[in-house]
Amino acid sequence: MTREEYNKSIEAQLKRVKETLIKKNKEYSTDSSPLHNFHQSAKILRVSPKESAFAFMVKHLTSITDMLQSDIDYPMELWEEKLGDAKNYLFLIECLVQEEKNEKIQA
Repeated sequence: MTREEYNKSIEAQLKRVKETLIKKNKEYSTDSSPLHNFHQSAKILRVSPKESAFAFMVKHLTSITDMLQSDIDYPMELWEEKLGDAKNYLFLIECLVQEEKNEKIQA
């Protein structure tokens, strides 16, 4: 991979992450809480919102692990989807950590 190909790949990945996070947030949030889904699932699971998000991410990491250990030649689109899902959860977990820290400061 050349430096130019690398830079293009990073830009494309960041664009996909941004587009997906914005699109999915419309489905899983409320007007007053962009992280609503994690707060609700945390209540059900009796864990913190960030632990809930991590648990959701594990499903995607398991899928990636299965792909890595397989002899199947998966299409690039599937790799992008699976890896993108895992990246998205890291962004979401960071938002939950920031939210938690902000709430402590305001308390």
